[in-house]
Formats: sequence, structure tokens, C-alpha cells
Amino acid sequence: MELDSERVLITMTKAELADFGRVVAHEVIARLDAAERLQASEPVIATGMLTVNVPGHEVLVDGAPVKLKTREFALLAALARNLGRVLTRDQLLDSAWPDSGRVDDDRTVDVHVRRVRLALGAAASLVETIHGVGYKLAKVPVSPAARA
Repeated sequence: MELDSERVLITMTKAELADFGRVVAHEVIARLDAAERLQASEPVIATGMLTVNVPGHEVLVDGAPVKLKTREFALLAALARNLGRVLTRDQLLDSAWPDSGRVDDDRTVDVHVRRVRLALGAAASLVETIHGVGYKLAKVPVSPAARA
């Protein structure tokens, strides 16, 4: 009798694990699909001689790669996602410092914008200061070198 109850328990446990495995597999697949959709929704943004590949974490000026630090890239990516729209310093702080390392000093944004401009070289003028408001990435026709 005891042997039968153990077999029933083992059979039930196997069935529950199989159901659990299907649920977990479904959840993992759903999360991977969501991540893939999110990445696919992040376009490569081009303006003038500047190209910002957000999912690839890549910046090009006239086809040449530009090295940016993590926060600098996050700041430029926020501007690129909002091409032609003004973002306040607070909005840029929220975008580039979403974690616990967020700072409350507006001047931090100014310093990082200056560093981004230095790194962009000839494309620096695309990052425009809107006095009393914030910054925007200018929306201008894409140069032939940026398309390549």
C-alpha cells in the first residue's frame, strides 16, 4: 500500500513540475519577445552628419565612430529619441541617470552636454542650447556620409 501512495505522489509531482516548466518556459519566451520588440522599436537615428544607433550603442559622425562614456551616450540617445524636441535638464537627468546614481544638480547636464559636443567634433552644433529651457538635437537633412 505504501508503495502505491509513493508512486501516486511521484506521478503527481512529475505532472506539477511539467506544468510549472510550461509556465516558466512561456514566461521566459514572453520576456524575450518583449525585449526583442523593444530593441526593434529603437531605430537608428540620423540627423545631418550624425548617426545614433541606440540598440547598438554606437555613434558615428560622417561615418566615423565616436567614443562616448555611458552617461554621455545616454544623454545623446535621449536627445536623439526626441529629435527636434527640447528636453529640460530634469528630463535629461531622468533619462541619463535613471538609477540610484542620479544627481540633482542641473549643472551636471551642462557638463555632460559639453563633453558630448567635444566628442562629436564637427557635429557638435547639432546639440543646441535652448536658453532657459534645456537642449535639443537639431533635425536637419542627413548628409550622404551619414547614410552609408
